[in-house]
Amino acid sequence: MKWFLILLVASFLVLPAAAQELAGIWTISEAMDETKDGMKSSMNMTGEMNLSANGTCSQNGNVIMTIGDGADDFHFRIVYSVSGTWKREGETLTIQNTPKTAKVDVAESNLPGVLKVFLVNTMKKELKKELSSKKPDVYAIISLTDDELVIVEQGAKNPEVETYKRKR
Repeated sequence: MKWFLILLVASFLVLPAAAQELAGIWTISEAMDETKDGMKSSMNMTGEMNLSANGTCSQNGNVIMTIGDGADDFHFRIVYSVSGTWKREGETLTIQNTPKTAKVDVAESNLPGVLKVFLVNTMKKELKKELSSKKPDVYAIISLTDDELVIVEQGAKNPEVETYKRKR
């Protein structure tokens, strides 16, 4: 009887195996470059997604954008963070951000006045809008190993495959 009670209590304390393998800190790094009419623009994004075993999550990162001809480049860096909850059902990962936790700030910028106001504020507003959405982000899990998570957002107009590495 004693062993039965121990096993019963332990079964309530242990997460389902599917959730356990996703729990942890995942990192992502993406870069995009484009050249048009002699002007080069690049955007680098780094971030962390912390999926806690208790079903809570947090995301934070940096977006660095550089625009210029190579001689006189302008740049800015935006930092963001948001928290919420997550769950896994089969091969679907659902993340529900808590809108009031979304924070987006300009960490640095050398953009001149009007360009800074227009470009940086537009980027901040779009990122804040995305992080503050009351609609959950739903991802198809393409692959999951001990070290790598590959997902794609379901229902997006232009879905992008995102590859995360487990932080050790």
